[in-house]
Amino acid sequence: MLSNFSDQISNTELLKDVLAVEELPELARAQALWCYADNIRCDEGGDGWLRELATAARLFDNAQHATGALEIRVDILKHKSNYKTATHDTEELWEIKRRLENVGNFRAAMGCLRAIVLINTHGLATPPASLRSRVHEDWSRLSSLCRSKQLQTSPDAADVLDWQSTVCKTPKDLEYLEHFYDNIADLDAPNVIFYVLQKLRQQYKKMGESEKAAKCLSRRPDTLPRKIFIDEGLDPFDARLKMISTKEEVSDTERELACLRSELDKVRGIVADTVDMEHRDAEVRRLLDIAATYIGQCKIRGEAQMDLIGPLIYDAIEGLCETLDERRARLHRGELLLCNADHLQGELVFLDAANDFERAREVTIRILKTAADLQEAAIAMFEEGEHQLEMGMAKARLGLTCEKFWKLIETETFDGFSLAVKNLTDALAIVEKFGRLSTQRSYCQKLVLLWWDRFRIHVEESAVNVQSTEAHSMLLKWVNKADELATAERNQVSLLSRQRAVTGKQALQSDNSVLQLQQVARYVSEQTNDDMMAWEWLQKARARSLSDMLALGINIPVHLRVLIEADAELTRLLDEEKNLAEQVRDASVPYSAETWRIQNKLQAHRDTMRLRDPLREVLDLREGRPESLASLTEISTRSPDAASRRILLVDWTVRDGCCAAFVVSDAGLKFFKTTVTAEEMSLWKTQWAAACEQAKLSGSDKRSYNLLKEMFKVVEGLLTLSAEGDLLVFCPDDVLRGIPLHAAVMPNRPGKRKDKQETLLERNPIVYAASMTSFAHCVTREMGRQRTARDMSRSYVAVFERTDQPDVAAAEDSSAGDKLNEAEEKLRDECYEKTRDTARRVGAQTVVVGREVTHASFVSALQADRVCFLGHCDLDEGSAILGKDVLQQGLELGGSSSSSSSSSGSPGPPHHAPGSRSHVFTTSDFFAVDIIASHVTLLACSSANEALGAPEDPIGIISALLCAGATSVIGTMWKLNLATANLVMGLLEETTGDDAMGHEEGVMVDLAIALQRVVKRLRESRDNRAPYKWAPLVLHGAWVLSGHDDT
Repeated sequence: MLSNFSDQISNTELLKDVLAVEELPELARAQALWCYADNIRCDEGGDGWLRELATAARLFDNAQHATGALEIRVDILKHKSNYKTATHDTEELWEIKRRLENVGNFRAAMGCLRAIVLINTHGLATPPASLRSRVHEDWSRLSSLCRSKQLQTSPDAADVLDWQSTVCKTPKDLEYLEHFYDNIADLDAPNVIFYVLQKLRQQYKKMGESEKAAKCLSRRPDTLPRKIFIDEGLDPFDARLKMISTKEEVSDTERELACLRSELDKVRGIVADTVDMEHRDAEVRRLLDIAATYIGQCKIRGEAQMDLIGPLIYDAIEGLCETLDERRARLHRGELLLCNADHLQGELVFLDAANDFERAREVTIRILKTAADLQEAAIAMFEEGEHQLEMGMAKARLGLTCEKFWKLIETETFDGFSLAVKNLTDALAIVEKFGRLSTQRSYCQKLVLLWWDRFRIHVEESAVNVQSTEAHSMLLKWVNKADELATAERNQVSLLSRQRAVTGKQALQSDNSVLQLQQVARYVSEQTNDDMMAWEWLQKARARSLSDMLALGINIPVHLRVLIEADAELTRLLDEEKNLAEQVRDASVPYSAETWRIQNKLQAHRDTMRLRDPLREVLDLREGRPESLASLTEISTRSPDAASRRILLVDWTVRDGCCAAFVVSDAGLKFFKTTVTAEEMSLWKTQWAAACEQAKLSGSDKRSYNLLKEMFKVVEGLLTLSAEGDLLVFCPDDVLRGIPLHAAVMPNRPGKRKDKQETLLERNPIVYAASMTSFAHCVTREMGRQRTARDMSRSYVAVFERTDQPDVAAAEDSSAGDKLNEAEEKLRDECYEKTRDTARRVGAQTVVVGREVTHASFVSALQADRVCFLGHCDLDEGSAILGKDVLQQGLELGGSSSSSSSSSGSPGPPHHAPGSRSHVFTTSDFFAVDIIASHVTLLACSSANEALGAPEDPIGIISALLCAGATSVIGTMWKLNLATANLVMGLLEETTGDDAMGHEEGVMVDLAIALQRVVKRLRESRDNRAPYKWAPLVLHGAWVLSGHDDT
């Protein structure tokens, strides 16, 4: 009981009187001196408390107390230790704990653990896992030895719990907290249980386990304070109300009113019995939320019921405001005014404009005017109470009411548009001071749409020069501001826990405001004939789609991660960014001037990060920052083969319903629009698929070639902008994705055979790209690689062990399930033998086939400069967009990670959790390994058939490979049978061999020319001239393997 003595006697003067008693027993004097020393330490500081404790320790020894002196030593170490002596002091405390246990003083031993915790929390440093584990195990053991579980609610327990939750970083740490909860779960200690559950919820949230976090407080709802019970939405009345969704559920008005009256009476009783102002405030906020829920249901409840419910709950709120202090009362009265305004505007849904338009218009104007008056009164109320954030949000609502006015009526004396703009602008300026990023983006978006409406009015007035209007300049201003805020949100989301960050970034691409922003920018550029603006926004949309869907900046290429981890300063800067972001996220008042200050500091810190190249690259990946026109134009002039041919970067898109293209070259930016409509191309896709199937069955390719001749109308504009032999880089958009533009058949040219049917690919080597930004990154990385022909390493991988993808030749003979039939096994074995022969012939360093292809062996293969993979893609085609999660697409392997037969020590991705597809090397896995390979050939079914990120970019396996480190990939746009894949593998080897390629300086292998030659060879072959056999082959990324010929 010694450790509790100071709680019983804490008055210093009283202690002096006790110590002045001469006949006081030594044991009692020692206890009193201990308490007196503690008071001196707290009140005066210095070393006086240590002298008093030394005397107390001697008295304990004189009284032959078994543990008194030891406990005093624990107290001294706990308060005197510092970071320099922490290690030594901790070891001494472990020894004292052992001695205390030996004499059976388990409570004092637990006090030792508390002291160890406090010592190892200096500077908020994270202690080693071994120490955390040892403390937890000893605490659990000592708790079980003590008879009373009440010890779990002591100050010692609270300190240990705080420490374990503060340093919680792993699932193991969460186990400690869960065990702590299990020990007290059945105690009648509601405050303590609630405290522990709160800690658990915080940690689950930090680790991205949102589902488990949400369930924490519902484990013991009986322990929750009323305020928390309300804030968490666990009240049954609230839950029932929010579940209502149909008219049938609210048809009994009397019953609804009775339920509401009963609830209001209960709340009045709770408030009457509550002294705490915070708890009263929570009850009023809850009623305001209930009122908002009723207003949201006005359409299904009907006008009559709402006219009864509204006054009932509004009067109750007004009455409860009387019980609050003046500042809180002003806040809630202002919110009540806004509720009344919303209620009035909710009545607009009951107007019959179809049958009596003039009356409906008149009533609408009257309602909007009254609502605006209520909103202005609320703004005044918030201003008087100094509720700045609420005032800003009320101004935004007033702005939207003014916008409705503007669309109904506009006079010389009333300018609804200007009032709407002013109020929304004021609202944005206010919320900016509170660091509320999502609200800023919302208000900015409203200003964009408001000015867009005004701009479209000018467009319809054809006599007006729209570029000279205020609407045009203001619209561009707010579009750019909204774009900056979206970028800030990308950064914010990227610093969440991994799973939440990935999900959050991917969700941005389906965010309606992001789509609207791109739609507005495209519309403005088209109406002003501003091709540069249209092109720039196209680049932004594609680069950001790639970043968001592949979670770039969260998925960081290993080579970049290694650079950062090797530099202490870069690591510190990245950690500091994360720390500042956590301060914003964990702020006790989420939206405050302090939050705003930290966010500004965070932005300044990112500006500092941009001064260091590796961190700038991380930020660019995370934000999806596009390349500029100047940098893309430079590619064509700095490339090793610039003297022999031009490079044209072609962004395919749709404008005014027709296929169109932006072309960047050394001549600058050009634009052309075709007469081919998007609907025609959509129909072409359907016809093309049918024609390919027909060619497979009948052997006739006439229909396929006729369709490719029709395709010429799409690419025809390129012929006047390029010469034969120029390199074309295609980035298709919209309906043009997945269409083999390179296979378009051109009209016969003079000097060519009439039956030649030359394709665009044969006129010009062609490369594809998911975005011109990713293309530029690939080229830059490849041009920076130094190698010679002797350095060029190769690896070959072939795996056809399953038939669940029906692209293996002779698939019509396939048996059910994933077991290969006899014919398939024969083709597979021939493929494996061909792969081994090719690998031997070229001196490949690695060749793995069949069941040997595991995660580890595939990672090992990716360490070569050139990799050839023959096998299946796993695209999860049963889902709506080629897979629910792009990051889970991948390449099928022959064995799972657990069946690896490769040598130990090979690098590899993280272990796959139970339930994952261990036989698939996923898109996400590519970011977990260091990809040395420059070029990867994927002769796998539909490897270039990538999932589409809304709204612009094709994302998938090839894009992941290129972002993770590779610089070029040859893939297939649709399924390729095994015999053709074998042939292509051999032809690629022939066309890229030393004897086949004429090297430019700095170019070791021209991949674009190589693929062009392969297609020509296939077309010259009677067995392979059908388009479905050669047209699927496409090259993505850099068009060359750079280096120097030393042969």
